[in-house]
Amino acid sequence: MTAAELTARPEAVRPQADHGIEVAVATGAAFAEGLRFCAEKYQAEYGASWISEPDVLFVARREGKIIATAGLEIGARRPRIDTERYFRLTPGMRGFIDRNRGRCGEFGRFSSNDRLGAQAVLHALISYCSQAGIEYLFAWANPQVHAHGAKRLGVPFWAVDVPIDEQEVRGDVHWTSPPLRFFLREDHPRLMLAIIPFFDLVNERLAAAYGRPLDLTG
Repeated sequence: MTAAELTARPEAVRPQADHGIEVAVATGAAFAEGLRFCAEKYQAEYGASWISEPDVLFVARREGKIIATAGLEIGARRPRIDTERYFRLTPGMRGFIDRNRGRCGEFGRFSSNDRLGAQAVLHALISYCSQAGIEYLFAWANPQVHAHGAKRLGVPFWAVDVPIDEQEVRGDVHWTSPPLRFFLREDHPRLMLAIIPFFDLVNERLAAAYGRPLDLTG
């Protein structure tokens, strides 16, 4: 099943209800509600939040209330992913993305106030990528968040120290205002990469922590 087919069939992501948590691909009003939840947290922390929308948004709820979100941008649908905008990639890095754009995705719009909720949306994200043929998943996080993701959530992305493109950040129009506090700080976000087939065991552990495997196949 392709990424396009999965996105076109949000019902294919069956909500799971373990530990009182349900997680699903959001559509319509739920999509907008999930983005608001994420935006409020980004706005409070960084003074800016995303305007542009992800291609897919996973939302976890407990007792009907949102407790975590994770977004996915699909490389095949975009002329460039945000990693190419905000980081000063080398020609080799850009060439790798160009050659593999149809197999690349980018993880973002991540927000949570619950560890199991965070694990639930990460499990959904990895499961979706695995079944949609997305093999390379990019993301960014500051060193503390990266360490938290590896130790507390069990998702060990490979961190790459690539310089931020300050000019692009200062002129950005994809957030409510240029995301200076997010990118331009001493502990700036690191570019992160996951090779999805090598996250099989990671995803099994997420499924065990969250409850049971998430079925994306319909």
